[in-house]
Amino acid sequence: MIYLLIVNVSLIISFVLYKLIFRRLTFFQWNRIYLIGMSIFSLLAPVGIFIELPKTELISKHLVKIDLGTYVDIGIGSSIEQPLFFLDIIVKIYWIGVILACLFLMVRISYLFRVLRSSPDHLSFSFFNRIVIGRLTYNKENIAWHEQIHTEQGHSYDLLLIEILKIFNWFNPVVYFLQREIRFQHEYIVDEICSADKVAYAEMLVAHALRTDQLVFSQEFSNHSFLKLRIRMLFKDKSNPRQRLLYVTVLPMLLLITLSTLVFNTSRAKGMVLAVESGVKQVATFDHQTYPPKQTKRIHIQSNEQSDTMPFDQVEVKPVPERGMQSFMIWVGNNFQFPKQAVEHDVSGMIEVNFIIEIDGSLSHIKVKKDLGYGTKEATLKLMERAKRWKPALVGGKPVRVAYTLPIRLNLAK
Repeated sequence: MIYLLIVNVSLIISFVLYKLIFRRLTFFQWNRIYLIGMSIFSLLAPVGIFIELPKTELISKHLVKIDLGTYVDIGIGSSIEQPLFFLDIIVKIYWIGVILACLFLMVRISYLFRVLRSSPDHLSFSFFNRIVIGRLTYNKENIAWHEQIHTEQGHSYDLLLIEILKIFNWFNPVVYFLQREIRFQHEYIVDEICSADKVAYAEMLVAHALRTDQLVFSQEFSNHSFLKLRIRMLFKDKSNPRQRLLYVTVLPMLLLITLSTLVFNTSRAKGMVLAVESGVKQVATFDHQTYPPKQTKRIHIQSNEQSDTMPFDQVEVKPVPERGMQSFMIWVGNNFQFPKQAVEHDVSGMIEVNFIIEIDGSLSHIKVKKDLGYGTKEATLKLMERAKRWKPALVGGKPVRVAYTLPIRLNLAK
Protein backbone atom coordinates (compact mmCIF):
# COMPACT_ATOMS: atom_id res chain seq x y z
CA MET A 1 0.00 0.00 0.00
CA ILE A 2 2.77 2.43 0.97
CA TYR A 3 4.68 1.47 -2.17
CA LEU A 4 1.70 2.25 -4.42
CA LEU A 5 1.14 5.55 -2.65
CA ILE A 6 4.75 6.66 -3.18
CA VAL A 7 4.73 5.53 -6.83
CA ASN A 8 1.58 7.45 -7.67
CA VAL A 9 2.63 10.60 -5.82
CA SER A 10 5.89 10.53 -7.80
CA LEU A 11 3.96 10.05 -11.06
CA ILE A 12 1.68 12.98 -10.28
CA ILE A 13 4.58 15.31 -9.44
CA SER A 14 6.47 14.26 -12.58
CA PHE A 15 3.44 14.81 -14.81
CA VAL A 16 2.68 18.22 -13.30
CA LEU A 17 6.25 19.31 -14.03
CA TYR A 18 5.86 18.05 -17.59
CA LYS A 19 2.63 19.99 -18.13
CA LEU A 20 3.99 23.19 -16.61
CA ILE A 21 7.46 23.23 -18.18
CA PHE A 22 8.23 20.68 -20.88
CA ARG A 23 5.06 20.12 -22.90
CA ARG A 24 5.30 23.46 -24.69
CA LEU A 25 8.86 22.76 -25.83
CA THR A 26 9.64 21.23 -29.22
CA PHE A 27 12.36 18.93 -27.89
CA PHE A 28 10.20 15.90 -28.57
CA GLN A 29 12.85 13.24 -28.04
CA TRP A 30 13.82 14.82 -24.73
CA ASN A 31 10.16 14.88 -23.68
CA ARG A 32 9.83 11.21 -24.55
CA ILE A 33 12.92 10.38 -22.49
CA TYR A 34 11.58 12.43 -19.58
CA LEU A 35 8.15 10.76 -19.56
CA ILE A 36 9.49 7.23 -19.84
CA GLY A 37 12.39 7.90 -17.50
CA MET A 38 10.21 9.36 -14.77
CA SER A 39 7.76 6.46 -15.10
CA ILE A 40 10.57 3.97 -14.53
CA PHE A 41 12.07 6.09 -11.76
CA SER A 42 8.70 6.32 -10.00
CA LEU A 43 8.44 2.52 -10.03
CA LEU A 44 11.98 1.89 -8.78
CA ALA A 45 12.66 4.73 -6.33
CA PRO A 46 10.36 3.51 -3.50
CA VAL A 47 11.88 0.02 -3.67
CA GLY A 48 14.89 1.28 -1.73
CA ILE A 49 12.72 1.85 1.33
CA PHE A 50 11.97 -1.84 1.57
CA ILE A 51 15.50 -3.12 0.93
CA GLU A 52 17.98 -3.55 3.71
CA LEU A 53 21.08 -1.53 2.87
CA PRO A 54 24.38 -3.12 3.93
CA LYS A 55 25.82 -1.68 7.12
CA THR A 56 29.50 -0.80 7.25
CA GLU A 57 29.80 -1.01 11.03
CA LEU A 58 30.52 -4.26 12.88
CA ILE A 59 27.84 -4.98 15.44
CA SER A 60 28.93 -7.21 18.32
CA LYS A 61 25.73 -6.90 20.33
CA HIS A 62 23.47 -9.95 20.38
CA LEU A 63 20.15 -9.03 18.82
CA VAL A 64 16.86 -10.36 20.06
CA LYS A 65 14.85 -12.56 17.76
CA ILE A 66 11.21 -11.78 18.33
CA ASP A 67 8.08 -13.66 17.49
CA LEU A 68 5.09 -11.59 18.57
CA GLY A 69 1.59 -12.90 18.56
CA THR A 70 -1.46 -13.04 20.75
CA TYR A 71 -2.73 -15.92 22.85
CA VAL A 72 -6.45 -15.41 22.51
CA ASP A 73 -9.58 -17.33 23.32
CA ILE A 74 -9.96 -20.38 21.11
CA GLY A 75 -13.54 -21.23 20.24
CA ILE A 76 -14.75 -24.83 20.48
CA GLY A 77 -17.56 -25.96 18.22
CA SER A 78 -18.47 -22.53 16.86
CA SER A 79 -16.81 -19.70 14.98
CA ILE A 80 -16.62 -15.99 15.60
CA GLU A 81 -17.77 -13.59 12.96
CA GLN A 82 -14.87 -11.32 12.12
CA PRO A 83 -15.21 -7.59 11.53
CA LEU A 84 -14.90 -6.28 8.01
CA PHE A 85 -11.99 -3.85 7.76
CA PHE A 86 -11.78 -0.86 5.44
CA LEU A 87 -8.34 -1.87 4.16
CA ASP A 88 -9.64 -5.33 3.25
CA ILE A 89 -12.31 -3.74 1.06
CA ILE A 90 -9.77 -1.41 -0.58
CA VAL A 91 -7.38 -4.30 -1.30
CA LYS A 92 -10.15 -6.39 -2.86
CA ILE A 93 -11.33 -3.50 -5.01
CA TYR A 94 -7.73 -2.83 -6.10
CA TRP A 95 -7.10 -6.43 -7.21
CA ILE A 96 -10.47 -6.61 -8.96
CA GLY A 97 -9.41 -3.50 -10.89
CA VAL A 98 -6.05 -5.09 -11.73
CA ILE A 99 -7.76 -8.22 -13.05
CA LEU A 100 -10.23 -6.20 -15.13
CA ALA A 101 -7.38 -4.07 -16.52
CA CYS A 102 -5.50 -7.25 -17.51
CA LEU A 103 -8.59 -8.66 -19.21
CA PHE A 104 -9.21 -5.40 -21.05
CA LEU A 105 -5.62 -5.34 -22.28
CA MET A 106 -5.87 -8.95 -23.46
CA VAL A 107 -9.05 -8.13 -25.38
CA ARG A 108 -7.38 -5.19 -27.12
CA ILE A 109 -4.28 -7.21 -27.97
CA SER A 110 -6.50 -9.99 -29.33
CA TYR A 111 -8.31 -7.48 -31.54
CA LEU A 112 -4.98 -6.06 -32.69
CA PHE A 113 -3.73 -9.49 -33.73
CA ARG A 114 -6.93 -10.07 -35.69
CA VAL A 115 -6.28 -6.83 -37.58
CA LEU A 116 -2.67 -7.88 -38.19
CA ARG A 117 -3.90 -11.09 -39.83
CA SER A 118 -6.41 -9.20 -41.99
CA SER A 119 -5.91 -6.76 -44.84
CA PRO A 120 -7.46 -3.41 -43.83
CA ASP A 121 -8.45 -0.98 -46.55
CA HIS A 122 -7.24 2.35 -45.17
CA LEU A 123 -5.81 1.56 -41.75
CA SER A 124 -2.03 1.96 -41.51
CA PHE A 125 -0.07 1.35 -38.31
CA SER A 126 2.98 -0.30 -36.77
CA PHE A 127 3.29 -2.73 -33.87
CA PHE A 128 6.84 -3.48 -32.75
CA ASN A 129 8.56 -4.67 -35.97
CA ARG A 130 5.33 -5.29 -37.85
CA ILE A 131 4.09 -2.60 -40.27
CA VAL A 132 0.62 -2.68 -41.82
CA ILE A 133 -0.29 -0.41 -44.76
CA GLY A 134 -3.90 -0.25 -45.89
CA ARG A 135 -4.59 -1.71 -49.36
CA LEU A 136 -6.38 1.42 -50.59
CA THR A 137 -4.03 3.91 -48.93
CA TYR A 138 -2.43 6.68 -50.99
CA ASN A 139 1.19 7.77 -50.49
CA LYS A 140 2.16 4.30 -49.30
CA GLU A 141 5.87 5.04 -49.48
CA ASN A 142 5.63 8.09 -47.19
CA ILE A 143 3.39 6.29 -44.75
CA ALA A 144 5.68 3.24 -44.74
CA TRP A 145 8.62 5.54 -43.97
CA HIS A 146 6.65 7.11 -41.14
CA GLU A 147 5.84 3.72 -39.58
CA GLN A 148 9.38 2.48 -40.12
CA ILE A 149 10.70 5.27 -37.90
CA HIS A 150 8.26 4.19 -35.17
CA THR A 151 9.64 0.66 -35.30
CA GLU A 152 13.29 1.75 -35.43
CA GLN A 153 12.89 3.95 -32.36
CA GLY A 154 11.07 1.25 -30.39
CA HIS A 155 7.98 3.30 -29.64
CA SER A 156 5.90 0.16 -29.09
CA TYR A 157 8.08 -0.69 -26.08
CA ASP A 158 7.16 2.64 -24.53
CA LEU A 159 3.48 1.90 -24.97
CA LEU A 160 3.88 -1.59 -23.54
CA LEU A 161 5.55 -0.15 -20.42
CA ILE A 162 2.70 2.30 -19.93
CA GLU A 163 0.12 -0.45 -20.42
CA ILE A 164 1.76 -2.42 -17.62
CA LEU A 165 1.87 0.73 -15.51
CA LYS A 166 -1.86 1.22 -16.14
CA ILE A 167 -2.67 -2.30 -14.98
CA PHE A 168 -1.26 -1.78 -11.48
CA ASN A 169 -2.16 1.91 -11.22
CA TRP A 170 -5.55 1.82 -12.96
CA PHE A 171 -7.06 4.10 -10.30
CA ASN A 172 -4.74 7.02 -11.09
CA PRO A 173 -6.04 9.24 -13.94
CA VAL A 174 -2.55 10.70 -14.41
CA VAL A 175 -1.40 7.38 -15.89
CA TYR A 176 -3.92 7.72 -18.73
CA PHE A 177 -2.86 11.30 -19.41
CA LEU A 178 0.74 10.10 -19.36
CA GLN A 179 -0.01 7.48 -22.00
CA ARG A 180 -1.67 10.06 -24.21
CA GLU A 181 1.29 12.43 -23.91
CA ILE A 182 3.79 9.72 -24.79
CA ARG A 183 1.81 8.90 -27.94
CA PHE A 184 1.84 12.61 -28.78
CA GLN A 185 5.60 12.75 -28.44
CA HIS A 186 6.01 9.65 -30.63
CA GLU A 187 4.04 11.28 -33.41
CA TYR A 188 5.82 14.63 -33.04
CA ILE A 189 9.20 12.88 -33.28
CA VAL A 190 8.28 11.09 -36.50
CA ASP A 191 6.44 14.06 -38.01
CA GLU A 192 9.49 16.24 -37.51
CA ILE A 193 11.62 13.75 -39.44
CA CYS A 194 9.14 13.09 -42.26
CA SER A 195 7.75 16.58 -42.86
CA ALA A 196 10.21 18.12 -45.33
CA ASP A 197 7.22 19.79 -47.00
CA LYS A 198 5.03 20.68 -44.03
CA VAL A 199 1.98 21.77 -46.04
CA ALA A 200 1.93 18.62 -48.16
CA TYR A 201 2.51 16.47 -45.09
CA ALA A 202 -0.37 18.13 -43.21
CA GLU A 203 -2.68 17.59 -46.21
CA MET A 204 -1.69 13.93 -46.26
CA LEU A 205 -2.49 13.58 -42.55
CA VAL A 206 -5.93 15.08 -43.05
CA ALA A 207 -6.70 13.00 -46.11
CA HIS A 208 -5.64 9.81 -44.39
CA ALA A 209 -7.53 10.59 -41.19
CA LEU A 210 -10.82 10.96 -43.06
CA ARG A 211 -10.71 7.29 -44.07
CA THR A 212 -9.25 5.56 -41.01
CA ASP A 213 -10.58 4.13 -37.79
CA GLN A 214 -8.84 4.39 -34.46
CA LEU A 215 -6.82 1.38 -33.32
CA VAL A 216 -5.50 1.26 -29.77
CA PHE A 217 -2.15 -0.10 -28.59
CA SER A 218 -0.42 0.59 -31.89
CA GLN A 219 1.24 3.45 -33.75
CA GLU A 220 -1.27 4.72 -36.29
CA PHE A 221 -0.18 6.96 -39.12
CA SER A 222 -3.10 9.33 -38.61
CA ASN A 223 -5.28 9.46 -35.52
CA HIS A 224 -8.35 11.71 -35.39
CA SER A 225 -7.83 12.79 -31.78
CA PHE A 226 -4.17 13.67 -32.38
CA LEU A 227 -4.58 15.30 -35.79
CA LYS A 228 -5.19 18.91 -34.75
CA LEU A 229 -2.33 18.94 -32.27
CA ARG A 230 0.06 17.27 -34.70
CA ILE A 231 -0.65 19.82 -37.43
CA ARG A 232 -0.33 22.68 -34.96
CA MET A 233 3.02 21.33 -33.79
CA LEU A 234 4.25 20.98 -37.38
CA PHE A 235 4.06 24.72 -37.89
CA LYS A 236 5.13 25.76 -34.41
CA ASP A 237 8.39 27.66 -34.06
CA LYS A 238 11.21 25.56 -32.68
CA SER A 239 12.21 26.14 -29.08
CA ASN A 240 15.44 27.94 -28.31
CA PRO A 241 18.23 25.36 -27.81
CA ARG A 242 19.11 27.04 -24.52
CA GLN A 243 15.75 25.94 -23.16
CA ARG A 244 17.14 22.42 -22.94
CA LEU A 245 18.65 23.58 -19.67
CA LEU A 246 15.12 23.45 -18.24
CA TYR A 247 15.46 19.67 -18.09
CA VAL A 248 18.17 20.17 -15.48
CA THR A 249 15.42 21.31 -13.09
CA VAL A 250 14.44 17.65 -12.77
CA LEU A 251 17.75 16.78 -11.10
CA PRO A 252 16.95 18.36 -7.70
CA MET A 253 13.71 16.37 -7.57
CA LEU A 254 15.53 13.14 -8.44
CA LEU A 255 18.16 13.89 -5.82
CA LEU A 256 15.52 14.67 -3.20
CA ILE A 257 13.63 11.44 -3.82
CA THR A 258 16.86 9.43 -3.78
CA LEU A 259 17.97 11.01 -0.50
CA SER A 260 14.51 10.43 0.95
CA THR A 261 14.84 6.76 0.07
CA LEU A 262 18.14 6.58 1.95
CA VAL A 263 16.72 8.44 4.93
CA PHE A 264 13.67 6.21 5.09
CA ASN A 265 15.84 3.10 4.83
CA THR A 266 16.25 2.94 8.60
CA SER A 267 14.63 0.80 11.25
CA ARG A 268 12.82 3.77 12.73
CA ALA A 269 11.47 4.95 9.39
CA LYS A 270 10.43 1.45 8.42
CA GLY A 271 8.65 1.23 11.73
CA MET A 272 6.77 4.41 10.85
CA VAL A 273 5.76 2.92 7.51
CA LEU A 274 4.60 -0.27 9.19
CA ALA A 275 2.76 1.78 11.78
CA VAL A 276 0.81 3.64 9.10
CA GLU A 277 -0.18 0.37 7.50
CA SER A 278 -1.13 -1.16 10.84
CA GLY A 279 -3.18 1.92 11.69
CA VAL A 280 -5.13 1.66 8.45
CA LYS A 281 -5.74 -2.01 9.06
CA GLN A 282 -7.44 -1.20 12.36
CA VAL A 283 -10.16 0.92 10.69
CA ALA A 284 -13.23 -1.29 10.69
CA THR A 285 -16.17 -0.41 8.47
CA PHE A 286 -18.50 -2.97 9.97
CA ASP A 287 -18.43 -4.97 13.20
CA HIS A 288 -20.84 -7.56 14.47
CA GLN A 289 -22.33 -6.37 17.71
CA THR A 290 -23.18 -9.80 19.06
CA TYR A 291 -21.41 -13.11 19.03
CA PRO A 292 -22.94 -16.59 19.28
CA PRO A 293 -22.58 -18.20 22.70
CA LYS A 294 -19.77 -20.69 22.83
CA GLN A 295 -17.49 -22.46 25.18
CA THR A 296 -13.96 -21.28 25.14
CA LYS A 297 -10.63 -22.40 26.39
CA ARG A 298 -8.79 -19.37 27.70
CA ILE A 299 -5.15 -18.96 28.36
CA HIS A 300 -5.14 -15.29 29.35
CA ILE A 301 -5.20 -14.34 32.99
CA GLN A 302 -8.27 -13.27 34.88
CA SER A 303 -8.80 -12.84 38.60
CA ASN A 304 -11.49 -11.47 40.88
CA GLU A 305 -10.03 -7.99 40.73
CA GLN A 306 -10.05 -8.22 36.93
CA SER A 307 -13.65 -9.36 36.52
CA ASP A 308 -14.43 -6.41 34.26
CA THR A 309 -11.72 -7.45 31.81
CA MET A 310 -13.07 -8.56 28.43
CA PRO A 311 -11.81 -11.70 26.65
CA PHE A 312 -9.56 -10.71 23.77
CA ASP A 313 -11.64 -12.49 21.11
CA GLN A 314 -14.92 -10.88 22.15
CA VAL A 315 -14.01 -7.26 21.59
CA GLU A 316 -15.12 -5.60 18.39
CA VAL A 317 -11.95 -3.60 17.77
CA LYS A 318 -8.72 -5.27 18.93
CA PRO A 319 -6.17 -3.34 20.98
CA VAL A 320 -3.01 -2.36 19.14
CA PRO A 321 0.13 -0.33 19.94
CA GLU A 322 -0.07 3.33 18.92
CA ARG A 323 2.21 2.84 15.91
CA GLY A 324 1.13 -0.69 15.06
CA MET A 325 2.30 -4.12 16.12
CA GLN A 326 5.20 -4.28 13.67
CA SER A 327 6.57 -1.01 15.02
CA PHE A 328 6.14 -2.33 18.56
CA MET A 329 8.13 -5.44 17.59
CA ILE A 330 10.98 -3.25 16.37
CA TRP A 331 10.85 -1.24 19.61
CA VAL A 332 11.07 -4.40 21.73
CA GLY A 333 14.02 -5.67 19.72
CA ASN A 334 15.87 -2.35 19.98
CA ASN A 335 15.22 -1.76 23.69
CA PHE A 336 15.42 -5.16 25.35
CA GLN A 337 18.37 -4.99 27.75
CA PHE A 338 20.04 -8.38 27.83
CA PRO A 339 21.19 -9.46 31.30
CA LYS A 340 24.87 -10.28 31.42
CA GLN A 341 24.20 -13.76 32.78
CA ALA A 342 21.75 -14.52 29.94
CA VAL A 343 24.35 -13.52 27.36
CA GLU A 344 27.04 -15.63 29.04
CA HIS A 345 24.80 -18.70 29.06
CA ASP A 346 23.54 -18.21 25.47
CA VAL A 347 19.95 -18.28 26.65
CA SER A 348 17.31 -18.97 24.00
CA GLY A 349 13.60 -19.63 24.25
CA MET A 350 10.20 -18.09 24.85
CA ILE A 351 9.21 -15.49 27.41
CA GLU A 352 5.51 -14.93 28.05
CA VAL A 353 4.35 -11.71 29.65
CA ASN A 354 0.75 -11.04 30.67
CA PHE A 355 -0.75 -7.61 31.12
CA ILE A 356 -4.00 -5.69 31.06
CA ILE A 357 -4.64 -3.01 28.44
CA GLU A 358 -6.65 -0.41 30.33
CA ILE A 359 -9.39 1.78 28.84
CA ASP A 360 -6.87 4.64 28.52
CA GLY A 361 -4.42 2.34 26.68
CA SER A 362 -1.94 2.04 29.53
CA LEU A 363 -0.51 -1.35 30.48
CA SER A 364 -1.15 -2.66 33.99
CA HIS A 365 -0.86 -5.90 35.98
CA ILE A 366 2.31 -6.76 34.09
CA LYS A 367 3.44 -10.24 35.04
CA VAL A 368 5.94 -12.59 33.48
CA LYS A 369 4.20 -15.93 33.24
CA LYS A 370 7.17 -17.75 31.77
CA ASP A 371 10.78 -16.67 31.79
CA LEU A 372 14.15 -18.19 30.96
CA GLY A 373 15.96 -17.27 34.14
CA TYR A 374 19.29 -15.45 34.37
CA GLY A 375 17.55 -12.10 34.84
CA THR A 376 15.28 -12.27 31.77
CA LYS A 377 12.15 -11.84 33.93
CA GLU A 378 13.40 -8.59 35.45
CA ALA A 379 14.55 -7.32 32.04
CA THR A 380 11.13 -8.07 30.54
CA LEU A 381 9.24 -6.31 33.36
CA LYS A 382 11.50 -3.27 33.10
CA LEU A 383 10.95 -3.15 29.32
CA MET A 384 7.15 -3.45 29.43
CA GLU A 385 6.89 -0.78 32.13
CA ARG A 386 8.50 1.62 29.66
CA ALA A 387 6.07 0.74 26.86
CA LYS A 388 3.87 3.54 25.55
CA ARG A 389 0.11 3.42 25.66
CA TRP A 390 -1.82 1.26 23.21
CA LYS A 391 -5.00 2.02 21.39
CA PRO A 392 -7.58 0.38 23.68
CA ALA A 393 -10.04 -2.29 22.65
CA LEU A 394 -13.55 -1.14 21.78
CA VAL A 395 -16.97 -2.66 22.31
CA GLY A 396 -19.96 -0.68 21.13
CA GLY A 397 -17.63 2.22 20.43
CA LYS A 398 -16.49 2.37 24.07
CA PRO A 399 -13.04 1.37 25.37
CA VAL A 400 -12.81 -1.74 27.54
CA ARG A 401 -10.10 -3.52 29.51
CA VAL A 402 -8.54 -6.51 27.81
CA ALA A 403 -6.13 -9.18 29.04
CA TYR A 404 -3.25 -9.84 26.70
CA THR A 405 -0.48 -12.44 26.55
CA LEU A 406 2.63 -11.42 24.65
CA PRO A 407 5.20 -14.06 23.69
CA ILE A 408 8.75 -12.84 23.07
CA ARG A 409 11.24 -15.26 21.62
CA LEU A 410 14.85 -14.66 22.62
CA ASN A 411 17.76 -16.10 20.71
CA LEU A 412 21.10 -15.26 22.28
CA ALA A 413 22.98 -18.21 20.82
CA LYS A 414 26.27 -17.18 19.21
